[in-house]
Amino acid sequence: MEREHPKIQVDDIEDILYIQKGIKCSISSYIQKYFDVDTDSELKSEVTSIVTNWVYDTFKLCSPNFEVNGMAYDKALEEKDVEPFDENLLSNLISLESNIDDMTLTVTEKRRNLPEIIKKKFEDILILQSFMKNHAEIVDDVEVCDMQIDSEDEQFPERVTQTYDQSLTLLTELKKSTSANLSRLERAQTVVTDINKFNRNNSTNSTF
Repeated sequence: MEREHPKIQVDDIEDILYIQKGIKCSISSYIQKYFDVDTDSELKSEVTSIVTNWVYDTFKLCSPNFEVNGMAYDKALEEKDVEPFDENLLSNLISLESNIDDMTLTVTEKRRNLPEIIKKKFEDILILQSFMKNHAEIVDDVEVCDMQIDSEDEQFPERVTQTYDQSLTLLTELKKSTSANLSRLERAQTVVTDINKFNRNNSTNSTF
Protein backbone atom coordinates (compact mmCIF):
# COMPACT_ATOMS: atom_id res chain seq x y z
CA MET A 1 0.00 0.00 0.00
CA GLU A 2 1.41 3.36 -1.02
CA ARG A 3 1.97 6.12 1.52
CA GLU A 4 -0.75 8.74 1.71
CA HIS A 5 1.84 11.47 2.17
CA PRO A 6 5.37 11.55 0.73
CA LYS A 7 8.36 11.47 3.05
CA ILE A 8 10.20 14.66 3.94
CA GLN A 9 13.36 14.74 1.80
CA VAL A 10 16.60 16.41 2.94
CA ASP A 11 20.08 16.39 1.44
CA ASP A 12 22.01 16.17 4.70
CA ILE A 13 21.34 14.72 8.16
CA GLU A 14 22.67 17.98 9.60
CA ASP A 15 19.56 19.76 8.26
CA ILE A 16 17.32 17.73 10.59
CA LEU A 17 19.75 17.95 13.50
CA TYR A 18 19.88 21.73 13.06
CA ILE A 19 16.08 21.98 13.41
CA GLN A 20 16.15 19.65 16.41
CA LYS A 21 18.85 21.75 18.07
CA GLY A 22 16.93 24.96 17.35
CA ILE A 23 13.79 23.59 19.04
CA LYS A 24 15.80 22.53 22.09
CA CYS A 25 17.41 25.97 22.36
CA SER A 26 14.02 27.71 22.09
CA ILE A 27 12.52 25.51 24.80
CA SER A 28 15.53 26.03 27.06
CA SER A 29 15.27 29.79 26.58
CA TYR A 30 11.56 29.73 27.42
CA ILE A 31 12.19 27.68 30.57
CA GLN A 32 14.82 30.17 31.72
CA LYS A 33 12.30 33.00 31.30
CA TYR A 34 9.40 31.10 32.88
CA PHE A 35 11.25 30.16 36.05
CA ASP A 36 12.55 33.08 38.04
CA VAL A 37 15.87 33.12 39.86
CA ASP A 38 14.23 31.92 43.06
CA THR A 39 13.00 28.70 41.47
CA ASP A 40 14.57 25.54 42.79
CA SER A 41 17.47 24.68 40.46
CA GLU A 42 16.75 20.97 40.79
CA LEU A 43 13.18 21.50 39.58
CA LYS A 44 14.37 23.63 36.69
CA SER A 45 16.91 20.96 35.71
CA GLU A 46 14.28 18.22 35.87
CA VAL A 47 11.84 20.17 33.68
CA THR A 48 14.59 20.90 31.16
CA SER A 49 15.53 17.21 31.01
CA ILE A 50 11.91 16.12 30.51
CA VAL A 51 11.30 18.61 27.70
CA THR A 52 14.61 17.79 26.01
CA ASN A 53 13.76 14.09 26.05
CA TRP A 54 10.35 14.92 24.63
CA VAL A 55 11.99 16.67 21.68
CA TYR A 56 14.26 13.67 21.10
CA ASP A 57 11.35 11.20 21.32
CA THR A 58 9.26 13.31 18.95
CA PHE A 59 11.96 13.27 16.28
CA LYS A 60 12.46 9.56 16.88
CA LEU A 61 8.76 8.90 16.24
CA CYS A 62 8.88 11.11 13.14
CA SER A 63 12.04 9.47 11.76
CA PRO A 64 10.17 7.02 9.44
CA ASN A 65 8.84 10.09 7.62
CA PHE A 66 12.34 11.45 6.89
CA GLU A 67 14.68 10.50 4.07
CA VAL A 68 18.23 11.81 3.97
CA ASN A 69 19.54 11.81 0.41
CA GLY A 70 17.51 8.66 -0.28
CA MET A 71 18.56 6.97 2.97
CA ALA A 72 16.42 6.21 6.03
CA TYR A 73 16.85 8.74 8.86
CA ASP A 74 18.11 6.17 11.40
CA LYS A 75 20.62 4.78 8.91
CA ALA A 76 21.85 8.27 7.99
CA LEU A 77 22.19 9.14 11.67
CA GLU A 78 24.40 6.09 12.24
CA GLU A 79 26.64 6.91 9.29
CA LYS A 80 26.76 10.70 9.56
CA ASP A 81 30.49 10.56 10.36
CA VAL A 82 31.35 8.55 7.23
CA GLU A 83 33.07 10.54 4.52
CA PRO A 84 30.96 11.07 1.37
CA PHE A 85 32.07 9.66 -1.96
CA ASP A 86 34.71 12.00 -3.39
CA GLU A 87 34.99 12.05 -7.20
CA ASN A 88 38.05 14.32 -7.05
CA LEU A 89 39.73 11.80 -4.76
CA LEU A 90 38.96 9.02 -7.24
CA SER A 91 40.41 11.07 -10.11
CA ASN A 92 43.52 11.84 -8.06
CA LEU A 93 43.89 8.17 -7.17
CA ILE A 94 43.68 7.09 -10.81
CA SER A 95 46.31 9.69 -11.70
CA LEU A 96 48.62 8.46 -8.92
CA GLU A 97 48.21 4.86 -10.03
CA SER A 98 49.11 5.89 -13.58
CA ASN A 99 52.22 7.69 -12.28
CA ILE A 100 53.23 4.59 -10.33
CA ASP A 101 52.90 2.45 -13.44
CA ASP A 102 55.02 4.92 -15.44
CA MET A 103 57.68 5.11 -12.74
CA THR A 104 57.73 1.32 -12.38
CA LEU A 105 58.34 0.96 -16.11
CA THR A 106 61.07 3.62 -15.96
CA VAL A 107 62.84 1.94 -13.04
CA THR A 108 62.53 -1.48 -14.69
CA GLU A 109 63.99 -0.13 -17.91
CA LYS A 110 66.87 1.51 -16.04
CA ARG A 111 67.60 -1.70 -14.15
CA ARG A 112 67.72 -3.57 -17.43
CA ASN A 113 69.68 -1.07 -19.53
CA LEU A 114 71.94 0.92 -17.20
CA PRO A 115 74.30 -1.93 -16.23
CA GLU A 116 75.04 -2.54 -19.91
CA ILE A 117 75.52 1.18 -20.56
CA ILE A 118 77.89 1.52 -17.60
CA LYS A 119 79.78 -1.57 -18.68
CA LYS A 120 80.18 -0.15 -22.19
CA LYS A 121 81.46 3.17 -20.83
CA PHE A 122 84.10 1.46 -18.67
CA GLU A 123 85.13 -0.73 -21.60
CA ASP A 124 85.62 2.40 -23.70
CA ILE A 125 87.73 3.93 -20.93
CA LEU A 126 89.88 0.79 -20.64
CA ILE A 127 90.32 0.66 -24.42
CA LEU A 128 91.39 4.30 -24.44
CA GLN A 129 93.81 3.73 -21.56
CA SER A 130 95.23 0.65 -23.30
CA PHE A 131 95.62 2.57 -26.53
CA MET A 132 97.48 5.36 -24.73
CA LYS A 133 99.79 2.86 -23.01
CA ASN A 134 100.59 0.85 -26.16
CA HIS A 135 101.31 3.91 -28.25
CA ALA A 136 103.17 5.93 -25.63
CA GLU A 137 106.44 5.59 -27.53
CA ILE A 138 105.08 7.52 -30.51
CA VAL A 139 103.37 10.22 -28.54
CA ASP A 140 105.15 13.27 -27.26
CA ASP A 141 105.31 13.53 -23.45
CA VAL A 142 103.47 16.86 -23.49
CA GLU A 143 100.69 15.41 -25.61
CA VAL A 144 100.30 12.45 -23.21
CA CYS A 145 99.80 14.87 -20.33
CA ASP A 146 97.12 16.73 -22.29
CA MET A 147 95.12 13.57 -23.10
CA GLN A 148 92.49 13.12 -20.40
CA ILE A 149 89.36 11.06 -20.16
CA ASP A 150 86.35 13.18 -20.86
CA SER A 151 85.10 14.53 -17.50
CA GLU A 152 81.53 13.87 -18.58
CA ASP A 153 82.37 10.18 -19.12
CA GLU A 154 83.99 10.02 -15.69
CA GLN A 155 80.88 11.45 -14.03
CA PHE A 156 78.41 9.29 -15.96
CA PRO A 157 78.27 6.39 -13.44
CA GLU A 158 77.65 8.86 -10.60
CA ARG A 159 74.84 10.59 -12.53
CA VAL A 160 73.30 7.23 -13.35
CA THR A 161 73.29 6.25 -9.68
CA GLN A 162 71.72 9.58 -8.65
CA THR A 163 68.97 9.29 -11.28
CA TYR A 164 68.23 5.73 -10.21
CA ASP A 165 68.01 6.69 -6.51
CA GLN A 166 65.72 9.64 -7.29
CA SER A 167 63.40 7.38 -9.28
CA LEU A 168 63.16 4.90 -6.40
CA THR A 169 62.43 7.69 -3.90
CA LEU A 170 59.64 9.14 -6.04
CA LEU A 171 58.14 5.68 -6.57
CA THR A 172 58.11 5.04 -2.80
CA GLU A 173 56.36 8.38 -2.12
CA LEU A 174 53.72 7.67 -4.76
CA LYS A 175 52.99 4.25 -3.26
CA LYS A 176 52.55 5.74 0.23
CA SER A 177 50.17 8.41 -1.06
CA THR A 178 48.16 5.89 -3.06
CA SER A 179 47.82 3.56 -0.05
CA ALA A 180 46.25 6.32 2.06
CA ASN A 181 43.90 7.40 -0.73
CA LEU A 182 42.85 3.81 -1.41
CA SER A 183 41.75 3.47 2.22
CA ARG A 184 39.60 6.59 2.00
CA LEU A 185 38.15 5.54 -1.35
CA GLU A 186 37.20 2.11 0.00
CA ARG A 187 35.29 3.72 2.87
CA ALA A 188 33.50 6.08 0.48
CA GLN A 189 32.61 3.25 -1.91
CA THR A 190 31.17 1.22 1.00
CA VAL A 191 28.78 4.08 1.73
CA VAL A 192 27.75 4.27 -1.95
CA THR A 193 27.12 0.50 -2.02
CA ASP A 194 24.96 0.68 1.12
CA ILE A 195 22.94 3.57 -0.32
CA ASN A 196 22.33 1.73 -3.59
CA LYS A 197 21.29 -1.42 -1.70
CA PHE A 198 18.90 0.59 0.45
CA ASN A 199 17.39 2.31 -2.61
CA ARG A 200 16.85 -1.06 -4.33
CA ASN A 201 15.14 -2.45 -1.23
CA ASN A 202 12.90 0.62 -0.99
CA SER A 203 12.04 0.30 -4.68
CA THR A 204 11.11 -3.37 -4.19
CA ASN A 205 8.99 -2.61 -1.11
CA SER A 206 7.17 0.21 -2.89
CA THR A 207 5.86 -2.21 -5.53
CA PHE A 208 3.91 -4.20 -2.91
